[in-house]
Amino acid sequence: MTSLVLTDSSQLTSDSQHLDEKRIIKQFPFKHLTKNMWTTYGPSTTKRTRLSDSQLRNNSTMATSASTGEDDELTLPRASINKMIKEIIPNIRVANESRELILNCCTEFIHLLSSEANDICNQQQKKTINADHVLQALDRLGFSDYRADAEAVLVDCKAVAAKRRRQSTRLENLGIPEEELLRQQQELFAKARVEQAMAEQQQWQHLQAAAQMVTMQQANQDSDQDDDYS
Repeated sequence: MTSLVLTDSSQLTSDSQHLDEKRIIKQFPFKHLTKNMWTTYGPSTTKRTRLSDSQLRNNSTMATSASTGEDDELTLPRASINKMIKEIIPNIRVANESRELILNCCTEFIHLLSSEANDICNQQQKKTINADHVLQALDRLGFSDYRADAEAVLVDCKAVAAKRRRQSTRLENLGIPEEELLRQQQELFAKARVEQAMAEQQQWQHLQAAAQMVTMQQANQDSDQDDDYS
């Protein structure tokens, strides 16, 4: 009877922890993604199969114990994921196992989306995966809810790229090589340092002159007092 009670208690603890992990992950920005991951990865057309909850937990344990740099290269930056978790639920402490589980879910989503986008690119006989392939992959995998956000990010990326091109074009239109611009910049820095040193030197000289003036005035006052006593 004692053994049975312990077993049931352990099972309850495990189930409670499992529910907490689900609750935390559903609050993550990829809420639609993680919700689907607990049930299915998407339509049956995908070539990848769903990982069970136990497999996800096993992957979490393996990721924790892995010490090779290759594993780190295949995952998203842990610091970024931890920062997002803290911003979303600042008043809740998230266990390391849950953090690894969230990281694995996000990484698996990237791998899944990349694989599907690559398939679409190959089907269209293209050599480069572009934004349209990624958007189509979202639709195929059942993540159409992400399309609007993805398109908004795409607009921002294009705006940043266009701004960089304009800046580069302005430099090219000046007709001055980059090496010459760098040399001129270094000369300006050197000139600024010399001017700053001269200003500090002049300030120090003024302070010294003021101190000498105070000392002379004090000496004159002492001399006058001595004359009065004599």
